Amino acid sequence: MQPVSDLIENSLKLINTQLGRDKTCRFVQYFVKFIVPIIAARGPHMADTKDRLEKLQSNMSLTRKVLRFGKPLPLIKNIIDRLKTHEKTPVRNVLLRTISDIFLALYFLSDHPLYFQRIGFVKLDKSWVDFIDYWNNIFWLVECIIDIYCDLCDLYHIDKEIKNLSCQVQQQKLAAIAGSDSKLSTVGGIDVKLKIRELQAKKLLLILSIVRGSADVPVIFHFMGNPNITSGMGGFFGTISSSVSLYTLWGK
Repeated sequence: MQPVSDLIENSLKLINTQLGRDKTCRFVQYFVKFIVPIIAARGPHMADTKDRLEKLQSNMSLTRKVLRFGKPLPLIKNIIDRLKTHEKTPVRNVLLRTISDIFLALYFLSDHPLYFQRIGFVKLDKSWVDFIDYWNNIFWLVECIIDIYCDLCDLYHIDKEIKNLSCQVQQQKLAAIAGSDSKLSTVGGIDVKLKIRELQAKKLLLILSIVRGSADVPVIFHFMGNPNITSGMGGFFGTISSSVSLYTLWGK
Protein backbone atom coordinates (compact mmCIF):
# COMPACT_ATOMS: atom_id res chain seq x y z
CA MET A 1 0.00 0.00 0.00
CA GLN A 2 2.98 2.35 0.47
CA PRO A 3 3.46 3.00 -3.29
CA VAL A 4 -0.25 3.85 -3.62
CA SER A 5 -0.07 6.14 -0.58
CA ASP A 6 3.02 7.89 -1.99
CA LEU A 7 1.29 8.30 -5.36
CA ILE A 8 -1.76 9.93 -3.77
CA GLU A 9 0.35 12.15 -1.51
CA ASN A 10 2.60 13.36 -4.33
CA SER A 11 -0.41 13.91 -6.61
CA LEU A 12 -2.05 16.07 -3.94
CA LYS A 13 1.15 18.07 -3.51
CA LEU A 14 1.20 18.63 -7.27
CA ILE A 15 -2.40 19.77 -7.78
CA ASN A 16 -2.46 21.87 -4.60
CA THR A 17 -0.06 24.38 -6.16
CA GLN A 18 -0.79 26.81 -8.97
CA LEU A 19 2.36 25.74 -10.78
CA GLY A 20 1.43 22.07 -10.46
CA ARG A 21 -2.06 22.66 -11.87
CA ASP A 22 -0.61 24.73 -14.71
CA LYS A 23 1.92 22.05 -15.70
CA THR A 24 -0.71 19.31 -15.46
CA CYS A 25 -3.00 21.25 -17.80
CA ARG A 26 -0.02 21.93 -20.06
CA PHE A 27 0.78 18.23 -20.31
CA VAL A 28 -2.82 17.42 -21.29
CA GLN A 29 -2.89 20.33 -23.76
CA TYR A 30 0.24 19.30 -25.63
CA PHE A 31 -0.33 15.55 -25.45
CA VAL A 32 -3.75 16.05 -27.06
CA LYS A 33 -2.14 18.35 -29.64
CA PHE A 34 0.31 15.53 -30.40
CA ILE A 35 -2.27 12.74 -30.79
CA VAL A 36 -4.98 14.68 -32.68
CA PRO A 37 -3.19 14.47 -36.08
CA ILE A 38 -2.62 10.74 -35.50
CA ILE A 39 -6.32 10.20 -34.76
CA ALA A 40 -7.39 12.39 -37.71
CA ALA A 41 -5.21 10.30 -40.05
CA ARG A 42 -7.22 7.18 -39.16
CA GLY A 43 -10.16 8.38 -41.24
CA PRO A 44 -13.46 10.31 -41.20
CA HIS A 45 -14.99 7.93 -38.65
CA MET A 46 -12.68 9.50 -36.02
CA ALA A 47 -13.91 13.05 -36.71
CA ASP A 48 -16.11 13.17 -33.59
CA THR A 49 -13.25 12.00 -31.35
CA LYS A 50 -10.95 14.53 -32.98
CA ASP A 51 -13.42 17.38 -32.35
CA ARG A 52 -13.82 16.41 -28.69
CA LEU A 53 -10.08 16.28 -28.15
CA GLU A 54 -9.60 19.66 -29.82
CA LYS A 55 -12.21 21.13 -27.44
CA LEU A 56 -10.31 19.62 -24.52
CA GLN A 57 -7.06 21.09 -25.83
CA SER A 58 -8.66 24.53 -26.24
CA ASN A 59 -10.07 24.43 -22.71
CA MET A 60 -6.69 23.43 -21.25
CA SER A 61 -5.14 26.39 -23.08
CA LEU A 62 -7.77 28.80 -21.72
CA THR A 63 -7.39 27.40 -18.20
CA ARG A 64 -3.67 28.05 -18.33
CA LYS A 65 -4.28 31.61 -19.54
CA VAL A 66 -6.41 32.21 -16.44
CA LEU A 67 -3.66 30.78 -14.22
CA ARG A 68 -1.22 33.33 -15.67
CA PHE A 69 -2.97 36.25 -13.99
CA GLY A 70 -0.73 37.55 -11.23
CA LYS A 71 2.32 35.58 -12.35
CA PRO A 72 4.43 38.70 -13.06
CA LEU A 73 4.36 39.57 -9.33
CA PRO A 74 6.60 36.65 -8.18
CA LEU A 75 8.96 37.49 -11.05
CA ILE A 76 9.24 41.10 -9.87
CA LYS A 77 10.00 39.82 -6.37
CA ASN A 78 12.64 37.45 -7.81
CA ILE A 79 14.32 40.37 -9.56
CA ILE A 80 14.38 42.48 -6.39
CA ASP A 81 15.67 39.59 -4.24
CA ARG A 82 18.33 38.69 -6.81
CA LEU A 83 19.63 42.26 -7.02
CA LYS A 84 19.73 42.52 -3.22
CA THR A 85 21.68 39.25 -3.03
CA HIS A 86 24.03 40.46 -5.78
CA GLU A 87 24.92 43.51 -3.68
CA LYS A 88 26.26 41.19 -0.97
CA THR A 89 27.50 38.21 -2.99
CA PRO A 90 28.00 38.23 -6.79
CA VAL A 91 25.29 36.29 -8.62
CA ARG A 92 26.33 34.60 -11.84
CA ASN A 93 24.64 36.06 -14.95
CA VAL A 94 22.62 38.42 -12.77
CA LEU A 95 21.86 40.75 -15.70
CA LEU A 96 20.77 37.95 -18.04
CA ARG A 97 18.64 36.29 -15.36
CA THR A 98 16.97 39.64 -14.70
CA ILE A 99 16.32 40.21 -18.41
CA SER A 100 14.90 36.69 -18.63
CA ASP A 101 12.46 37.41 -15.80
CA ILE A 102 11.43 40.70 -17.44
CA PHE A 103 10.69 38.97 -20.75
CA LEU A 104 8.76 36.21 -18.99
CA ALA A 105 6.69 38.85 -17.19
CA LEU A 106 6.04 40.55 -20.55
CA TYR A 107 4.98 37.17 -21.95
CA PHE A 108 2.40 36.74 -19.17
CA LEU A 109 1.15 40.33 -19.49
CA SER A 110 0.82 40.19 -23.28
CA ASP A 111 -1.14 36.95 -22.94
CA HIS A 112 -3.99 38.69 -21.05
CA PRO A 113 -5.46 40.59 -24.05
CA LEU A 114 -5.29 37.37 -26.09
CA TYR A 115 -7.34 35.62 -23.40
CA PHE A 116 -9.97 38.38 -23.30
CA GLN A 117 -10.13 38.25 -27.10
CA ARG A 118 -10.68 34.48 -27.13
CA ILE A 119 -13.54 34.57 -24.63
CA GLY A 120 -15.19 37.49 -26.46
CA PHE A 121 -14.80 39.99 -23.63
CA VAL A 122 -13.04 42.41 -25.98
CA LYS A 123 -13.07 42.69 -29.76
CA LEU A 124 -9.70 43.36 -31.36
CA ASP A 125 -8.86 43.70 -35.02
CA LYS A 126 -7.14 40.62 -36.44
CA SER A 127 -4.04 42.73 -37.18
CA TRP A 128 -3.81 43.66 -33.48
CA VAL A 129 -4.33 40.05 -32.38
CA ASP A 130 -1.60 38.88 -34.76
CA PHE A 131 0.71 41.66 -33.56
CA ILE A 132 0.22 40.83 -29.87
CA ASP A 133 0.47 37.09 -30.53
CA TYR A 134 3.75 37.56 -32.44
CA TRP A 135 5.38 39.58 -29.66
CA ASN A 136 3.96 37.22 -27.06
CA ASN A 137 5.92 34.40 -28.70
CA ILE A 138 9.00 36.60 -29.11
CA PHE A 139 9.00 37.33 -25.37
CA TRP A 140 8.75 33.58 -24.67
CA LEU A 141 11.52 32.75 -27.15
CA VAL A 142 13.97 35.32 -25.75
CA GLU A 143 13.28 34.18 -22.16
CA CYS A 144 13.75 30.56 -23.19
CA ILE A 145 17.08 31.13 -25.00
CA ILE A 146 18.49 33.23 -22.14
CA ASP A 147 17.48 30.57 -19.62
CA ILE A 148 19.16 27.82 -21.65
CA TYR A 149 22.37 29.86 -21.87
CA CYS A 150 22.40 30.68 -18.14
CA ASP A 151 21.68 27.04 -17.26
CA LEU A 152 24.58 25.92 -19.47
CA CYS A 153 26.88 28.39 -17.71
CA ASP A 154 25.75 27.14 -14.29
CA LEU A 155 26.17 23.54 -15.46
CA TYR A 156 29.74 24.26 -16.58
CA HIS A 157 30.68 25.77 -13.21
CA ILE A 158 29.00 22.97 -11.24
CA ASP A 159 30.85 20.37 -13.33
CA LYS A 160 34.08 22.18 -12.65
CA GLU A 161 33.36 22.29 -8.90
CA ILE A 162 32.48 18.59 -8.82
CA LYS A 163 35.77 17.73 -10.55
CA ASN A 164 37.74 19.83 -8.07
CA LEU A 165 36.00 18.20 -5.09
CA SER A 166 36.47 14.74 -6.63
CA CYS A 167 40.18 15.43 -6.88
CA GLN A 168 40.17 16.35 -3.19
CA VAL A 169 38.45 13.05 -2.38
CA GLN A 170 41.10 11.17 -4.33
CA GLN A 171 43.82 13.04 -2.48
CA GLN A 172 42.19 12.05 0.81
CA LYS A 173 42.19 8.40 -0.23
CA LEU A 174 45.85 8.56 -1.23
CA ALA A 175 46.67 10.24 2.07
CA ALA A 176 44.78 7.50 3.92
CA ILE A 177 46.71 4.81 2.05
CA ALA A 178 49.96 6.58 2.85
CA GLY A 179 48.92 6.61 6.51
CA SER A 180 48.74 10.38 6.88
CA ASP A 181 45.55 12.24 7.81
CA SER A 182 43.58 9.01 7.47
CA LYS A 183 40.61 10.58 9.29
CA LEU A 184 40.38 13.51 6.92
CA SER A 185 36.82 13.74 5.53
CA THR A 186 36.28 17.48 5.23
CA VAL A 187 37.92 20.38 3.42
CA GLY A 188 37.49 23.84 4.85
CA GLY A 189 34.88 22.50 7.26
CA ILE A 190 32.81 21.05 4.39
CA ASP A 191 31.90 17.39 4.06
CA VAL A 192 33.25 16.82 0.54
CA LYS A 193 31.18 13.76 -0.35
CA LEU A 194 27.98 15.42 0.87
CA LYS A 195 28.81 18.56 -1.11
CA ILE A 196 29.38 16.47 -4.25
CA ARG A 197 25.98 14.80 -3.83
CA GLU A 198 24.32 18.21 -3.45
CA LEU A 199 26.06 19.49 -6.57
CA GLN A 200 25.07 16.38 -8.54
CA ALA A 201 21.44 16.95 -7.54
CA LYS A 202 21.69 20.55 -8.78
CA LYS A 203 23.37 19.32 -11.95
CA LEU A 204 20.45 16.97 -12.68
CA LEU A 205 17.96 19.81 -12.23
CA LEU A 206 19.98 22.01 -14.60
CA ILE A 207 20.13 19.26 -17.23
CA LEU A 208 16.37 18.80 -16.97
CA SER A 209 15.86 22.56 -17.24
CA ILE A 210 18.00 22.65 -20.40
CA VAL A 211 16.06 19.73 -21.91
CA ARG A 212 12.77 21.46 -21.05
CA GLY A 213 13.88 24.77 -22.55
CA SER A 214 15.29 23.10 -25.66
CA ALA A 215 12.01 21.24 -26.21
CA ASP A 216 10.09 24.51 -25.88
CA VAL A 217 12.00 26.20 -28.72
CA PRO A 218 10.36 24.22 -31.58
CA VAL A 219 6.98 24.69 -29.86
CA ILE A 220 7.47 28.46 -29.99
CA PHE A 221 8.43 28.37 -33.66
CA HIS A 222 5.32 26.28 -34.35
CA PHE A 223 3.14 28.97 -32.78
CA MET A 224 5.00 31.58 -34.82
CA GLY A 225 3.84 29.80 -37.97
CA ASN A 226 7.00 27.96 -39.00
CA PRO A 227 5.84 25.57 -41.77
CA ASN A 228 8.55 23.04 -40.93
CA ILE A 229 7.08 22.33 -37.50
CA THR A 230 3.67 20.70 -37.76
CA SER A 231 0.98 20.72 -35.09
CA GLY A 232 1.87 17.14 -34.18
CA MET A 233 5.56 18.02 -33.80
CA GLY A 234 4.66 21.01 -31.65
CA GLY A 235 2.55 18.73 -29.48
CA PHE A 236 5.34 16.15 -29.26
CA PHE A 237 7.98 18.63 -28.07
CA GLY A 238 5.46 20.32 -25.79
CA THR A 239 4.68 16.95 -24.21
CA ILE A 240 8.38 16.35 -23.55
CA SER A 241 8.78 19.79 -22.00
CA SER A 242 5.67 19.33 -19.86
CA SER A 243 6.77 15.87 -18.71
CA VAL A 244 10.12 17.27 -17.55
CA SER A 245 8.33 20.05 -15.65
CA LEU A 246 6.04 17.55 -13.92
CA TYR A 247 8.99 15.33 -13.07
CA THR A 248 10.86 18.18 -11.37
CA LEU A 249 7.74 19.12 -9.39
CA TRP A 250 6.85 15.55 -8.38
CA GLY A 251 7.24 14.96 -4.66
CA LYS A 252 8.06 18.60 -3.92
